[in-house]
Amino acid sequence: MVNKIGVAVSGGGDSLALLYLVNKWAKNHSAVVCVVTVDHGLRVEAKDEALKVKETCSQLGVSHDILNWTAWNRKGNLQSVSRNARYSLISEWALSNNVDVVALGHTQDDIIETFLMRLSRGSGVDGLSQMSARFTRGEVEYIRPILKLSRDSLRQYLRSLSVNWIEDPSNSDERFHRVRVRKSIDLLSNLGIKKESILTVSRNMWEARQALEVYSLKAVKQCIKFSQADIIFIRSLFTTYPREIQRRIVLRALEYMADSEYPPRASEVENLICSIEDNVAHTLGGFHFYSVSDNIRMSREFKLTEKKVSAVNEIWDNRWRVTGRNDPGLEIRALGNIGLKAFTTWKDVKIPRLALISSPAVWNDNKVVAALLLDGNGLWKLKPIKSKKDFIYFIQGH
Repeated sequence: MVNKIGVAVSGGGDSLALLYLVNKWAKNHSAVVCVVTVDHGLRVEAKDEALKVKETCSQLGVSHDILNWTAWNRKGNLQSVSRNARYSLISEWALSNNVDVVALGHTQDDIIETFLMRLSRGSGVDGLSQMSARFTRGEVEYIRPILKLSRDSLRQYLRSLSVNWIEDPSNSDERFHRVRVRKSIDLLSNLGIKKESILTVSRNMWEARQALEVYSLKAVKQCIKFSQADIIFIRSLFTTYPREIQRRIVLRALEYMADSEYPPRASEVENLICSIEDNVAHTLGGFHFYSVSDNIRMSREFKLTEKKVSAVNEIWDNRWRVTGRNDPGLEIRALGNIGLKAFTTWKDVKIPRLALISSPAVWNDNKVVAALLLDGNGLWKLKPIKSKKDFIYFIQGH
């Protein structure tokens, strides 16, 4: 049951129509509506547009908050970076305001445009599948209630209410790929590629994706295990699966272990899978993939851990929790090659060197006190944050 529903509103026609529709629904279901607008600070007009949304919310009798994004360092793809920042800000807002679900104004037209953009990049099933009507991000549930509605129909709805909306000038700026795609849709229609056909294909791709995810989950349960917070690929089983299933398992493993939303390039994944088949060491996404007893172990690269520092009784490198004695001056850092030299019998425990050097150790200044995968000296305990059970939950909720 939804008691409090958030609505992300920019002031454009799609999100403004969504606000009026959600507000109407909320009155009939005794729900509270609260609105959020993100000002990315990229256009002078954005501040006034956010204030216009606030004025509309005041007229409707719903609360409204403006969130400001000031963190862009002028690097990376602007639309991608701003989108991620927007989700981050909205998620924090929703959690702090006890919002049950946040509604987004994506439409039928967004499905079509996204499909064509990804088609131009050579995307596979996942990229071409229709965006989900419901998903979770940053512990917040999001919904897209107007996915089946067109942009034109929403504007007609606003006109029937005598409501004006804001036209973002960037929507006609052909420097952006989406704008160029949007302007080409009518040309495609003249060639017989209708909007309805694109929607059908994207929906078919979504159904195919669901089937592949079910198969991939079954494969993961059979050919994956965890050891000392590393993933072990049971090579004799992994290599029997179709290439698409192998690709999905590798991508999910990288995403889960690295907590990254940016997947590697398809060619890089293909090279990794070939290396696994040939039982040859490979590095990708900050992880070593190497042979151990004819299986493939996935261990974090030391260079990505050497600057990670935490206190005892905190989570280190988002992989381990170290508990125990917390004397002044003690800190948790990667063992590294320097620390490993202090333990001449490390080969006796049969943990690969690559796994050990990127594992947590207790340090006091420049002296290693305990290599926790080798021996906690009875003073510290080590618990992995990553596990096969959680990995399966991660895939199921993907």
